[in-house]
This record gives sequence, C-alpha cells and structure tokens, in this order.
Amino acid sequence: LARRTVYPGAPVFLLVSPLAFDSSVAGLWGTLTAGGRLIVATSDEIRDPERLVELIESHQVTQLLCVPSLYSVMLDAAERLGTNRLSSLDSVIVAGEPLPPELVTRHFAQRKGPTTLVNEYGPTEATVWASFHRFESPGPVTIGQPVPGARLYVLDTDLRPVPQGTEGELFIGGAGVSRGYHGRPKATARAFVEDPFAGPMPARMYRT
Repeated sequence: LARRTVYPGAPVFLLVSPLAFDSSVAGLWGTLTAGGRLIVATSDEIRDPERLVELIESHQVTQLLCVPSLYSVMLDAAERLGTNRLSSLDSVIVAGEPLPPELVTRHFAQRKGPTTLVNEYGPTEATVWASFHRFESPGPVTIGQPVPGARLYVLDTDLRPVPQGTEGELFIGGAGVSRGYHGRPKATARAFVEDPFAGPMPARMYRT
C-alpha cells in the first residue's frame, strides 16, 4: 500500500539496489505485484552511469529508485551523452542519503518532461521507509509526510510533542517498526520505547 501511494501504477522499474538492501523490497515486489516490468542492472552497469542511462533509454524505464549521489552522476552522464536520454522516466525516487537542495533544482532544470522527484526517508528499523515528499517543482527539501501505516512524532526529552517549528527528536511509530536488534537487548531498550500515542493497543516507537 505504501509503495503504491508513493509511486502508483505498473512501472518499468530499474532495480539498482542490492537484494540485501532494504530498498530493493519496494522495487522488486512492488513492481511485480503491480503487474509491472523489472529491469535488473548488473554490478558492472551500476558502476557505470553512462551504461545506466543507456539501460533506461533502451528499456524505456519509467521509475528509478537510487541514492541521490548516484542520480547526480547519472544526470552528468545524460548530459555528456546528449539528447534527452532520460525522457521515459516519470518518477525518480531518491533515498538512503540526504537530498542536496541543488540536486532538486538541477533535476527540474535538466529534465525536459514531467518527471516527478520523490524524496523518501526511513531507517531499516522502520522497515524500508517511513515518509516521503513528492516534488512537482523546485522547492525546499523535506522528508514530507508518513507513508500509510507509519506515524511520525517530533518529541522533547520527556517524550512530549514539541510545538510546530521547535526542534525535537524524530520518533517513528506504526506497523513497520521492528521488534528490536537480535541478541542486543540493551541497544533495543535504548532505541525502541513504548508509543504513548498509539491508542489502547500496546505499541512501540523507534527513536531515530
């Protein structure tokens, strides 16, 4: 549900994440269960941004999920190769690193078609991702709103919500929060605490 909310439809999806990395889940299973087509880049292609650009063009890839630094060098490669090699993309999703504001500006300056840029945020402890922000035009970088099933709280040191605009710590609640760290009870107790906002059913939230 979260994946289809963030980038709906039956895409032609280019998978560049290793299968051991949690972001591969959305690309792999999200694409196949939506009836889309999955293009799996080889390790050699992932190391060569020009080959990735050519892969997007040859397979008419519509969706890409990668770290911002990889997308940046792919834009470099597309510029070197000339013409609009990335014209098939309708959504570029970046995650796993902070999104530089200049990359947002560059995305819209260099892209000729209506390609949406999505910034995703989420630690492994919250299962793949917890929030997203969809850019339709250049604007301030934010991690956006919770995906379906997730809850985000900005709290003070006493776990009380802070006023809007006040600095606090981000906590993540919801169905995606994991049980803790295997074999590390002390680390689990520090990072996973009772969620007092979840309602009558016991629940935990993750301290980011």
